[in-house]
Amino acid sequence: MSKIKTGAKAGIALLVVGILTGVLNHFALEIWNYTLKLLIAFPIFFFWGLSLIIFPGPKMYHPLKTEDINGFWRNSPLLHRIGWIVGIAIGAAGTVLAMFYYNIEP
Repeated sequence: MSKIKTGAKAGIALLVVGILTGVLNHFALEIWNYTLKLLIAFPIFFFWGLSLIIFPGPKMYHPLKTEDINGFWRNSPLLHRIGWIVGIAIGAAGTVLAMFYYNIEP
C-alpha cells in the first residue's frame, strides 16, 4: 500500500496536467497561432496541484471514491481548505495574466 496521501497524489496528477497543458498551449500558440480555450487554464491546474501537495488534507491513503470526496473536504483541516482556495485563486489570476500575455479574448 502506498504511503502517499490521497491529496498529494491528486496534487501530483494536477501538477503534471498543468505542466503538460501549459507546454501544449505554448507550442500550439507559437506554431499554429491557435489553442483550445481549455488549455489556457493551465495555471489553475498547476497551482491547485501545488496547493494539494503542500496541504494534502486528511490522512486518507486509499483512492477517492464518490462518497469519499465530501468526506475528504469535510475532514480536512481549515488551513488546508484555505490553502486550496488560495491556490485556485492564484491559478485563476495566472489564467487571466496568461490570457493577456497570449492576447486571447474570453
